[in-house]
Amino acid sequence: MESKNGYVIIKTKGVVLPFGFSKVPVVIDQEEESKLIDAIKENNEIIFVYNGEDGLSEYGCTARISSYDDSHSYTNLVRSEFNKVLKDLNNSGYSGFPIYDKTDLVSDLNCATIDPKQFKTLDEIELLLIDVVQIKSMPDGKSVVIQNDKVEKIDKNDLEKFYSILGDNSDVNQIDCFHTLSFYTLSKILPQNTLRNNLLKLQFLKTNSETQRMKSIIKLYESNQLFSK
Repeated sequence: MESKNGYVIIKTKGVVLPFGFSKVPVVIDQEEESKLIDAIKENNEIIFVYNGEDGLSEYGCTARISSYDDSHSYTNLVRSEFNKVLKDLNNSGYSGFPIYDKTDLVSDLNCATIDPKQFKTLDEIELLLIDVVQIKSMPDGKSVVIQNDKVEKIDKNDLEKFYSILGDNSDVNQIDCFHTLSFYTLSKILPQNTLRNNLLKLQFLKTNSETQRMKSIIKLYESNQLFSK
């Protein structure tokens, strides 16, 4: 199924959070996988959606293709620019999370030349997961609502708390997209594939306020509610 805006809509087995670069999410069946392969070969924009078991509307995120193979990965080219910054921080006794501007990443990807002949399997694909989306039923069929992230100033104390949360729960030292830091953190600290956590992710997808999402996560994390079943 394609939306009126030309996106290819792919259904997944779980909630897909937009947190920067990622491998392809798990799709629901072989038909969806074939549709996804065709979309990747044609370099279409993609929407990954999840239909909750409680009848909630489908939520997910848009995606753009960033790479067909690791050896020529656009991701690696972008991240290499930050290697010196990370080295200087580590040598000075600091740890840091370089944050990339989403708008710049998308702009660069639009200029990138990707050869479809590189494509072999879905395992080799890297995507840039970008905007929050919701699929709504309309009188003339389903339509896509894209919730673009607001440009917000993140509180320094909240940012430091997030660094601490990530430092305690992962070995990652880089964050791709500033506007989706909260989703990135959720993906690192939540147990996978449980109904409760899928519903929690859907709850966070309903707002496009990054500051609100961050404060909610900090509150839940500090009260040990994120890990309860």
